[in-house]
Amino acid sequence: MLKKILSSLIICVFLASGAPAFADDNATLAVVNREPIFVADFNRRLLPLLDQIRANVPAEQQATPEFDEYINELRNSILNQQIDEILLRQEARRQRIRIPRREIDEAVNSLRQRFPSDADFREELRREGMTVAQVEREFENQTMVVRLVEREVRARTNPPTEAQTREFFNQIRTKMRGGLTGLSPAEDAAIGQAAEFLRRAQAEQIRLRKIFVRFDGTRNNRAERDAAQARVSTIQRALEGDLTFAEVARQHSEDQITRPRGGDLGTIVRGDLNPTLEAAAFALRLGEHTRTPIQLPDGFYFLRVEGKTAAKEFTFEEIQNDLAEMLFQLNLRRSYEALISSLRDRATITINRVW
Repeated sequence: MLKKILSSLIICVFLASGAPAFADDNATLAVVNREPIFVADFNRRLLPLLDQIRANVPAEQQATPEFDEYINELRNSILNQQIDEILLRQEARRQRIRIPRREIDEAVNSLRQRFPSDADFREELRREGMTVAQVEREFENQTMVVRLVEREVRARTNPPTEAQTREFFNQIRTKMRGGLTGLSPAEDAAIGQAAEFLRRAQAEQIRLRKIFVRFDGTRNNRAERDAAQARVSTIQRALEGDLTFAEVARQHSEDQITRPRGGDLGTIVRGDLNPTLEAAAFALRLGEHTRTPIQLPDGFYFLRVEGKTAAKEFTFEEIQNDLAEMLFQLNLRRSYEALISSLRDRATITINRVW
């Protein structure tokens, strides 16, 4: 909890934390300009992520070469993130970036106030194996890096001109039509992400609610089918009464995520849903719901359309500001990557383990 709160004190899109288990916590995984990265520091990043991943990935998928490859990529990524963070911190110190003591104290006090009492704050520190001095140092280091990035990246990245933004727009259009951009793989991938964003913005959209009745059709269990059909009939009768679709969803839907919000799925873009559900959903008129449920292998679905937005193709002028901001963010990323590349080129880095 404490580490999550601490990380929220600093918002920096360029930094990520994250990571492997070894027998010797004091072993050195890498050395960056004579500064070591110990296994213990690495594990503090990896292990929480591994726990989260394993809790959400079925056991059968974890026992595959693909899963092992994914975990190894995660390990390498985390180690490289740690190397980059050390390089940035070292460069901030080289440039004599300092964080006033007052600012550090204010940050720690703000963190302390999130707990009912000072004793609770210190107990959380103890539970997570941290001290106040470590919290202060972590805030100082993160803030130094933020200031460095502001100085070396944001301040040196100009907003795109209209001509640059128009060229960006044309590249996106080329990508959407399946053409070749002629850019490097990394640049082409960035254009592809922007093209997908624009495709979704232009696609036909609906605001959708659902009521779900769980039934595993693969089990071929007559009693379970009859019970599910009885629940479906109850819902059909309720929808014919005075209750709204949202009220029926709150009472009867078996989707525990959408049930509290009346079955609200939010805005759905064509292409988001299972093809069978999508065909039925987009065929409904505004304010209409399915009278007969749609059956899929996992159960029965009732759908209601709350809003409709027709597909359209935006002109450059309509989305110029959005495109300019998107291109500016992309340019920031390029500048940041150039900074990291420059720091790595000048550094002495020894990596003792690659997965």
